[in-house]
Amino acid sequence: MFSLEANPLYPEDWREYRDFALSAMKNDPNEFVRTFEEESALPDEAWQERLNDARRGNKAWLLFGKGEGGKIVGMIGASRVENRNISHVVTITGPYVSIEGRDKGVEEKLVSAILQKIRVNPNIKKARVFVLAEKGDTMFAYGRLGFKKAGKLVNEYRTRVGENYLSEYILEKWLEDGEPKLK
Repeated sequence: MFSLEANPLYPEDWREYRDFALSAMKNDPNEFVRTFEEESALPDEAWQERLNDARRGNKAWLLFGKGEGGKIVGMIGASRVENRNISHVVTITGPYVSIEGRDKGVEEKLVSAILQKIRVNPNIKKARVFVLAEKGDTMFAYGRLGFKKAGKLVNEYRTRVGENYLSEYILEKWLEDGEPKLK
Protein backbone atom coordinates (compact mmCIF):
# COMPACT_ATOMS: atom_id res chain seq x y z
CA MET A 1 0.00 0.00 0.00
CA PHE A 2 1.22 3.50 -0.87
CA SER A 3 0.78 6.31 1.63
CA LEU A 4 1.43 9.98 1.00
CA GLU A 5 2.00 13.03 3.17
CA ALA A 6 1.67 16.40 1.45
CA ASN A 7 3.33 19.20 3.40
CA PRO A 8 5.48 22.26 2.85
CA LEU A 9 9.21 21.92 3.39
CA TYR A 10 11.19 24.04 5.80
CA PRO A 11 13.64 26.57 4.32
CA GLU A 12 16.57 24.48 5.58
CA ASP A 13 15.32 21.67 3.30
CA TRP A 14 15.89 23.77 0.19
CA ARG A 15 18.46 21.34 -1.26
CA GLU A 16 15.88 18.53 -1.26
CA TYR A 17 13.44 20.83 -3.08
CA ARG A 18 16.05 22.05 -5.56
CA ASP A 19 17.31 18.54 -6.34
CA PHE A 20 13.79 17.16 -6.90
CA ALA A 21 12.72 20.13 -9.04
CA LEU A 22 15.87 20.15 -11.18
CA SER A 23 15.72 16.40 -11.69
CA ALA A 24 12.08 16.73 -12.76
CA MET A 25 12.92 19.53 -15.20
CA LYS A 26 15.74 17.52 -16.69
CA ASN A 27 13.67 14.31 -17.02
CA ASP A 28 10.37 15.90 -18.11
CA PRO A 29 11.20 19.33 -19.58
CA ASN A 30 7.75 19.85 -21.12
CA GLU A 31 6.11 19.67 -17.69
CA PHE A 32 7.51 23.07 -16.64
CA VAL A 33 7.26 26.61 -17.94
CA ARG A 34 10.78 27.48 -16.80
CA THR A 35 13.78 25.55 -18.05
CA PHE A 36 16.37 23.47 -16.25
CA GLU A 37 19.00 26.00 -17.33
CA GLU A 38 17.05 28.94 -15.86
CA GLU A 39 16.31 27.19 -12.59
CA SER A 40 19.75 25.64 -12.09
CA ALA A 41 21.30 29.12 -12.35
CA LEU A 42 19.28 30.38 -9.36
CA PRO A 43 21.26 31.16 -6.21
CA ASP A 44 20.66 29.10 -3.07
CA GLU A 45 18.82 32.04 -1.51
CA ALA A 46 16.15 31.95 -4.23
CA TRP A 47 15.28 28.33 -3.39
CA GLN A 48 15.18 29.19 0.31
CA GLU A 49 12.97 32.22 -0.28
CA ARG A 50 10.46 30.17 -2.28
CA LEU A 51 10.11 27.82 0.68
CA ASN A 52 9.81 30.78 3.07
CA ASP A 53 7.03 32.28 0.94
CA ALA A 54 5.26 28.94 0.79
CA ARG A 55 5.36 28.52 4.57
CA ARG A 56 3.81 31.99 5.02
CA GLY A 57 0.95 30.87 2.74
CA ASN A 58 -0.28 34.32 1.82
CA LYS A 59 0.58 34.67 -1.87
CA ALA A 60 2.42 31.42 -2.59
CA TRP A 61 2.05 27.77 -1.59
CA LEU A 62 4.29 24.82 -2.29
CA LEU A 63 3.57 21.29 -1.11
CA PHE A 64 5.63 18.16 -1.46
CA GLY A 65 4.27 14.65 -1.49
CA LYS A 66 6.52 12.24 0.32
CA GLY A 67 6.04 8.53 0.03
CA GLU A 68 7.40 5.72 2.10
CA GLY A 69 10.87 6.41 3.41
CA GLY A 70 10.30 10.17 3.26
CA LYS A 71 11.32 10.48 -0.39
CA ILE A 72 9.68 13.26 -2.40
CA VAL A 73 7.48 11.75 -5.12
CA GLY A 74 5.53 14.86 -6.13
CA MET A 75 5.08 18.58 -5.75
CA ILE A 76 2.42 21.15 -6.41
CA GLY A 77 2.35 24.90 -6.11
CA ALA A 78 -0.06 27.79 -6.17
CA SER A 79 0.26 31.56 -6.27
CA ARG A 80 -1.84 34.67 -6.42
CA VAL A 81 -1.23 38.22 -7.51
CA GLU A 82 -1.73 40.90 -4.89
CA ASN A 83 -3.87 43.09 -7.12
CA ARG A 84 -7.30 44.10 -5.87
CA ASN A 85 -9.06 42.98 -9.04
CA ILE A 86 -7.70 39.43 -9.15
CA SER A 87 -6.31 38.72 -5.67
CA HIS A 88 -9.27 36.38 -5.08
CA VAL A 89 -7.90 33.98 -7.74
CA VAL A 90 -5.17 31.42 -7.12
CA THR A 91 -3.32 29.77 -9.99
CA ILE A 92 -2.22 26.22 -9.28
CA THR A 93 0.96 24.92 -10.90
CA GLY A 94 1.35 21.20 -11.24
CA PRO A 95 1.21 18.70 -9.87
CA TYR A 96 4.40 17.05 -10.94
CA VAL A 97 4.75 13.40 -9.91
CA SER A 98 7.93 11.37 -10.28
CA ILE A 99 7.90 8.02 -12.04
CA GLU A 100 7.91 6.24 -8.65
CA GLY A 101 4.73 8.02 -7.57
CA ARG A 102 2.68 7.69 -10.74
CA ASP A 103 -0.47 5.57 -10.95
CA LYS A 104 -0.90 5.72 -7.17
CA GLY A 105 -3.33 8.62 -6.83
CA VAL A 106 -0.59 11.11 -5.94
CA GLU A 107 -1.84 13.78 -8.38
CA GLU A 108 -5.30 13.89 -6.85
CA LYS A 109 -3.93 13.88 -3.30
CA LEU A 110 -1.63 16.80 -4.07
CA VAL A 111 -4.44 18.82 -5.68
CA SER A 112 -6.70 18.11 -2.71
CA ALA A 113 -3.96 19.12 -0.27
CA ILE A 114 -3.22 22.42 -2.02
CA LEU A 115 -6.94 23.25 -2.08
CA GLN A 116 -7.09 22.72 1.68
CA LYS A 117 -4.15 25.08 2.16
CA ILE A 118 -5.51 27.90 0.01
CA ARG A 119 -9.03 27.65 1.47
CA VAL A 120 -7.62 28.86 4.80
CA ASN A 121 -7.51 32.36 3.32
CA PRO A 122 -11.12 33.67 3.22
CA ASN A 123 -10.24 36.21 0.52
CA ILE A 124 -9.51 33.49 -2.02
CA LYS A 125 -12.64 32.57 -3.94
CA LYS A 126 -11.44 30.70 -7.03
CA ALA A 127 -8.68 28.33 -8.08
CA ARG A 128 -7.58 27.88 -11.66
CA VAL A 129 -5.05 25.73 -13.45
CA PHE A 130 -3.71 25.37 -16.98
CA VAL A 131 -3.45 21.73 -18.09
CA LEU A 132 -1.93 20.49 -21.32
CA ALA A 133 -4.71 19.01 -23.45
CA GLU A 134 -3.03 15.60 -23.74
CA LYS A 135 -2.66 15.22 -19.94
CA GLY A 136 -5.81 13.16 -19.49
CA ASP A 137 -4.83 11.78 -16.06
CA THR A 138 -4.25 15.28 -14.71
CA MET A 139 -7.51 16.53 -16.22
CA PHE A 140 -9.30 13.59 -14.61
CA ALA A 141 -7.75 14.31 -11.19
CA TYR A 142 -8.85 17.95 -11.30
CA GLY A 143 -12.30 17.00 -12.60
CA ARG A 144 -12.86 14.56 -9.73
CA LEU A 145 -12.22 17.47 -7.35
CA GLY A 146 -14.82 19.73 -8.95
CA PHE A 147 -12.79 21.68 -11.51
CA LYS A 148 -14.58 22.54 -14.74
CA LYS A 149 -13.26 23.51 -18.16
CA ALA A 150 -13.41 27.26 -18.61
CA GLY A 151 -11.67 27.47 -21.97
CA LYS A 152 -9.05 26.15 -24.31
CA LEU A 153 -5.90 27.93 -25.38
CA VAL A 154 -4.89 26.59 -28.79
CA ASN A 155 -1.15 26.21 -29.45
CA GLU A 156 -0.42 28.10 -26.24
CA TYR A 157 2.56 26.14 -24.97
CA ARG A 158 5.78 25.61 -26.92
CA THR A 159 7.54 22.37 -26.08
CA ARG A 160 11.25 22.14 -25.50
CA VAL A 161 11.42 18.72 -27.10
CA GLY A 162 10.66 18.92 -30.80
CA GLU A 163 9.65 22.60 -30.69
CA ASN A 164 5.97 21.79 -31.19
CA TYR A 165 3.00 23.74 -29.89
CA LEU A 166 0.47 22.22 -27.53
CA SER A 167 -2.96 23.36 -26.44
CA GLU A 168 -3.97 23.89 -22.84
CA TYR A 169 -7.27 23.84 -21.04
CA ILE A 170 -8.09 26.38 -18.38
CA LEU A 171 -9.84 24.64 -15.49
CA GLU A 172 -11.41 26.49 -12.60
CA LYS A 173 -13.17 25.81 -9.36
CA TRP A 174 -15.11 28.21 -7.16
CA LEU A 175 -14.13 27.57 -3.57
CA GLU A 176 -17.26 28.79 -1.83
CA ASP A 177 -20.93 28.21 -2.47
CA GLY A 178 -20.72 27.92 -6.22
CA GLU A 179 -20.03 30.37 -8.97
CA PRO A 180 -21.42 33.88 -8.51
CA LYS A 181 -24.40 34.78 -10.67
CA LEU A 182 -23.90 37.20 -13.55
CA LYS A 183 -25.44 40.59 -12.97
